[in-house]
Amino acid sequence: MLEIRPSYVLAMPGLISCYIALGRDEEARDMAAEILKLNPKFLVQKHVNFFAVKDHTENERVRAALLKAGLPE
Repeated sequence: MLEIRPSYVLAMPGLISCYIALGRDEEARDMAAEILKLNPKFLVQKHVNFFAVKDHTENERVRAALLKAGLPE
């Protein structure tokens, strides 16, 4: 999706989670900066609550990854 719409903010947190899982922290931080540039009001908890899944472990993994990348709680 980001290849088609590079400013599609909703796709970026998933990619950040993947980058963090792969140890590609710098790329995750760069994407987090891009999110904040496009949406300065982005909040991790709001994103996680909106896209929550039944597996609370997965929700926490995504939350931790987004925070590690530098996005605000």
